[in-house]
Amino acid sequence: MAKLIWRSFAPPKCKIFGWLAIRRRLWTSDRRARHGLQDHPDPCATCLQEEDNVDHILVQCPYAKMVWFGCLSRVGSQLQEPQENTNLERWWTEARKRLRKEDRREFDTFVLLIAWTIWKQRNARVFGNLERQLSTVQIIDMILQEFSLWRAAKGVERRVSSSPRSRRRRPPGILPRRRLSIVAAASLPADRPVSGRLHSPATSSPAAAHPPSPRLSPAAARPPAHAAASGRPAPARRRPSPAAPPGPPAADLLGRLPRSTPPWPPPGRLPQSRRARDLRPPVACVI
Repeated sequence: MAKLIWRSFAPPKCKIFGWLAIRRRLWTSDRRARHGLQDHPDPCATCLQEEDNVDHILVQCPYAKMVWFGCLSRVGSQLQEPQENTNLERWWTEARKRLRKEDRREFDTFVLLIAWTIWKQRNARVFGNLERQLSTVQIIDMILQEFSLWRAAKGVERRVSSSPRSRRRRPPGILPRRRLSIVAAASLPADRPVSGRLHSPATSSPAAAHPPSPRLSPAAARPPAHAAASGRPAPARRRPSPAAPPGPPAADLLGRLPRSTPPWPPPGRLPQSRRARDLRPPVACVI
């Protein structure tokens, strides 16, 4: 029963009230007497005939039965209002079995609204917050008007949640990243080298602008004779990386060079391989 309450589209405070009602935890006069907060239970504030408890206030009181009958008949339901020898949970479970599955959630919300309105009217009479006694017809009209607002709010929420999400559009004049790289590469002159990587429009895979490195010859890839005779696996050889000659700074994708191009290599500075070889001290040979 608790799942039916929490799955309805009633407000949260109404759901909490329904959960307390089916667990008999509403602070009625009989519960206050059990906890020692008062000497004896008070009579019902509406009919002044029976003891004030949850079952009597919500379904067994003549005032509550008139409200249940009026609400069910106004919505065109063939269900019978709760009787005197039943409680809210039992009548609720039996009544929803006669409905279709797609109508049960709305019926659960309607039951919570009726019980909650009856409880608020009882509190208004007990604590003296009600200036004048509302008639049964006024209570029924108020319940139906409130229920129509709940249904409208739920329908708006359902339409908003089910609407397709609007895709973010790119501002006009801004090209995607892949198309921008292709346009920049196409705008370069033919005699100027291209540095970096370009994306192919067909496969969308980076294509290197420099030629591939040379592969090893079959003779160099063949293992040595002593390794084949001993049966040991030949050590893996590394590919010799081609030494790229130093060149000028690369241009950007649009083919623009820096304004002030420094000389290359800088004066007084040698490449790393030549500098280490030339600065090595001479070795003296003694015979």
